[in-house]
Amino acid sequence: MSNDQCQNSLTIINGIKSGTLYPKDVDPESRQNCVELLYLKGFCKEEIADLFQCSEKTIQRDKAAIRRRNEIHPNPEFISQQVGQLMIHAEHSTNHLSVPLQSEMEFSPV
Repeated sequence: MSNDQCQNSLTIINGIKSGTLYPKDVDPESRQNCVELLYLKGFCKEEIADLFQCSEKTIQRDKAAIRRRNEIHPNPEFISQQVGQLMIHAEHSTNHLSVPLQSEMEFSPV
């Protein structure tokens, strides 16, 4: 969600809460953006449905549409890039952890 969409969603939510905007006047795309924001903020579907004066089923459909909109379609190149990034992070983490261990250990000749 872009900053503009987030700001627009906050404006809509505040308008509904203040009574200056009737929930049924919100178009489906804007409602879905609001649902996404509220869900990320920890609101449950019941609370969101109450705010928008709609059924929980509508909110479930909105959440399904949000998941479809945000899904990633991986391809072999994408997977290779992600594995490469994970390997770099793992190596970096391992090196980062071993440096303090090496300085704490005293090696004495046997």
